[in-house]
Amino acid sequence: MQIAAVPGFQRADWYVDGKLTASTTGTHYPWPLRRGAHSVKALVWTDADTAESAHATKDIWFYVR
Repeated sequence: MQIAAVPGFQRADWYVDGKLTASTTGTHYPWPLRRGAHSVKALVWTDADTAESAHATKDIWFYVR
């Protein structure tokens, strides 16, 4: 999974199927594939963010065969 580069990027918290699965200091996360329907979103932190101002992506739904 990957997000676009963001100015001041610090980290991303990755949520798969509604659960926090990783925090990365890079813009990608090599999630191990699992069969079935899933959702993913990222909470993106920048050097200007506080807990109240982190930016969340929309939920993206996908299916693994």
